[in-house]
Amino acid sequence: MAAKTMASEGSCLQAGASAIASSTEKQGFFVFMGLTNRLYRVIFLNLGLEEDSTGGSANQAEKKKVNASSIYVGNVDYACTPEEVHQHFQSCGTVNRVTILTDKFGQPKGFAYVEFVEVEAVQNAVLLNESELHGRQLKV
Repeated sequence: MAAKTMASEGSCLQAGASAIASSTEKQGFFVFMGLTNRLYRVIFLNLGLEEDSTGGSANQAEKKKVNASSIYVGNVDYACTPEEVHQHFQSCGTVNRVTILTDKFGQPKGFAYVEFVEVEAVQNAVLLNESELHGRQLKV
């Protein structure tokens, strides 16, 4: 499917995720839409379609481990940095990565994903539900 055809059927920002067969089509689609490579990687990371450095899909066991060791954090202040979210959750366990999603203009969307090294840290992080960061009550 050509990038131009996919765009005419509706962008993934407006109509949900589109089925794109190859990484070449993914790149072409987002270049056609005028979106940055950074946005492309964040969108596909959270859809579970992130590719490893060799160009192939990450294996299923690795994806399950990442999903099991990650949490969604809602109601994150728009001025909050990934470092501040990292610091807030470091008491739960070793934080591997914090992702604060942004729109196509680079503005935060108000939620984040926190990935821990240990799966057990997720249980500790859930205990921080309704804790405050930047004066806002987080939803974990």
